[in-house]
Amino acid sequence: MSSTNNIQWEQFDTDKRTLNYRHKNIRFGYIGLSYTATQNVRYHYRLPGFQNDWSEPVKNREVTFNNLPPGSYTFEIYADAGTDESRSEMQSFAFTIKPAFWQTAWFLVACIALLVLSSAGIALYIQRRRNRELLEKLRAEKELNELRISSIRLKAIPHFNANILAAIEYYIANRTKEEVMHIVGIYSDFTFQTLSEVDKAARPLSEELAYVKMYLDLEKIRFMDKFDFRIEVEKDVNENVQLPNMILHTYCENAVKHGLMPLASGGLLTVHVSQHDEIVIVSVEDNGVGRTYAAQNRQTHSSKQGLSILNRQIEIYNRFNSEKISQHVEDLTRDGAPCGTLFTVEVPEEYNYIN
Repeated sequence: MSSTNNIQWEQFDTDKRTLNYRHKNIRFGYIGLSYTATQNVRYHYRLPGFQNDWSEPVKNREVTFNNLPPGSYTFEIYADAGTDESRSEMQSFAFTIKPAFWQTAWFLVACIALLVLSSAGIALYIQRRRNRELLEKLRAEKELNELRISSIRLKAIPHFNANILAAIEYYIANRTKEEVMHIVGIYSDFTFQTLSEVDKAARPLSEELAYVKMYLDLEKIRFMDKFDFRIEVEKDVNENVQLPNMILHTYCENAVKHGLMPLASGGLLTVHVSQHDEIVIVSVEDNGVGRTYAAQNRQTHSSKQGLSILNRQIEIYNRFNSEKISQHVEDLTRDGAPCGTLFTVEVPEEYNYIN
């Protein structure tokens, strides 16, 4: 018999011998016959896996096993009347208590898998949340840096405009109408380009080169041809690659103001563009007085604010790219004496700017 509560008992099917996990209380009834010593009959039983040792001899003809865990069992019993000759053959009865679904191995495996997946999901969620927070922080930082750069550029425009207008005034008084119209045209295009694209994060190499050419044309006129410049672009260079906005202008402006301006004449600035595999390499070289002299000269001393902000912007952009923008500055010498400065920037073709 079997029971779920030790109160209500049910006969179980001796053919199937399989019980539901709720029927964990089992009761066996038995009887041994002896015609010569009926009062001396005693019973010995065991249930391997639950009670492995044989019981002491008992007169009771019923035994109950309570709270059996799921598994396969074989109830074994024999009787005797106190002598070896009266011992009966051992009888057995096999049965199985099926486990509940949450007691099975597959359920344990499923729970472990679910726990692992849940832990991984939570970790992924936390990491994504942290990444979103970092992204928002960097975007805000980028926006602030771009606003600062825009502010610096817009502040620089009045000073630059005053110098160019002074140069135009000189041309009006001393040069031909055609020369005046030429410089006014360059100045107009340059001013429009500056104001319309001052807040862009990046622009194509071709546009950056065109902007730098306008800037250098105006500076060359302003300094009365104290220096010359050339822009060299090798074949097969991808001119659609995106460069940080005004990066070449910043390099060229530093070269003109701090390297070439102290020279009496003969200054030369060279912009060179080449490509190696998927990396576009742009360099700005001048034959000026060098950074050491410029740092010591009060007229050419610079706060380097434009370069430091540009470097900070590139540092932020690099965090979101596996291939990084790299910058190099080299002090050129000849016979141990300073003879100029070389700025180089390397930009991957597939570089991504934060939108």
